[in-house]
Amino acid sequence: MALIKSGGKDTPSVILVARYESSRRAAASQLVDEYKKGAAKPLSTSRVDTVEPDSGRISISTIRSLYQTTSYRRAGGQFQLVIVHEAQTMTIPAQNAFLKLLEEPPSGVRFILTCPHPQALIPTIRSRCQLVYLPPLPMAEFKASFNQLDDDAQNRLFYLSGGDTIEAARLLKDGQLEQTYAAVRQLITEPLGQGVISLQTLAPDRDQARQVADKLARLAHAGLRHSSKSDKNRWLKRLNSTLEAQEQLAQNANVKLVMDGLLLEFRA
Repeated sequence: MALIKSGGKDTPSVILVARYESSRRAAASQLVDEYKKGAAKPLSTSRVDTVEPDSGRISISTIRSLYQTTSYRRAGGQFQLVIVHEAQTMTIPAQNAFLKLLEEPPSGVRFILTCPHPQALIPTIRSRCQLVYLPPLPMAEFKASFNQLDDDAQNRLFYLSGGDTIEAARLLKDGQLEQTYAAVRQLITEPLGQGVISLQTLAPDRDQARQVADKLARLAHAGLRHSSKSDKNRWLKRLNSTLEAQEQLAQNANVKLVMDGLLLEFRA
């Protein structure tokens, strides 16, 4: 299903809002494809730039560099996309500098912002972009969207994706459903450092650790929504732990210490 109603030069700049970082990134990739289909020239003759947080934030100097990045002349029909990942990490001065780009965007330039909470952005940025929310689906509606799978596979897909159809489609497309399910199950049931799939294998660096924490957050959220009343406190603690771990990883905390603590909470 299309994220927005139109593509190409008539499409406004967009803020993609989703609970999980991997969902936001997958949606940004999907939106790039939608722009491509709506463009007069193929994407290969156009340009896609990305902005990423550095040490947990996007500075004003990073945003000011976009002034030059977006200033070059584009041939007729070409366009430029600028994806600002984790836009909520822009400092206030950076947001004010970015607002100038939104107020007078260079011809053929569109911006895609991703964030978990649009309230973290100043109102004038929000008012100049189309907000696209990507909420998780209830279990019954989610399973109906993947009725080609048997019930066990639907359940596994739901818990790993947190009810997010974009992430679910990515797991199926990449053939990662069973492998990811086995890895997560082993990770939260076996003693630290044991088993074929160890923490060092799944999360050898910060980026991989953030992905593992993201998957555990989905698992915890789905568990909280569908657990019995007696288990809800346990799943709530797990969810809070994943959110804390994600924040710590974004702030350059020690990867091993953060992930060991997170996994201990899941095994409690």
